[in-house]
Amino acid sequence: MRLRAVWYDAVMSQANWKTRILAAVDNYHAVNGTSDNELSQRAKLGRNYLTQMRAKDPEAQTPRVGQLQILCDYIGESLMFILTGMPLDAEGEELIRLLADAPSETKRHVIGILRRH
Repeated sequence: MRLRAVWYDAVMSQANWKTRILAAVDNYHAVNGTSDNELSQRAKLGRNYLTQMRAKDPEAQTPRVGQLQILCDYIGESLMFILTGMPLDAEGEELIRLLADAPSETKRHVIGILRRH
């Protein structure tokens, strides 16, 4: 049995992430003329990955973040946006990554600077 972080279950249990990823996939299909099975295979996620994700079955398996990241990278969508609904550009995502690893004092300093602007 694989242990999952508490935040993973909290984030992934929200219905909105699924709506956002499927809308992004549908947009990719419209632009590129692909099907769910084609996209799943091209992203190397297995032929039925998206079909299973679209399943209405409440017992359907929730995708792992790593798989979701692969799909997002392939279709050119931000995983941060899919999970949170917050549209961030590359600089915004980098700022969040850097702050996540920064000491508390640095975080407080950066927050102070941003609040003044």
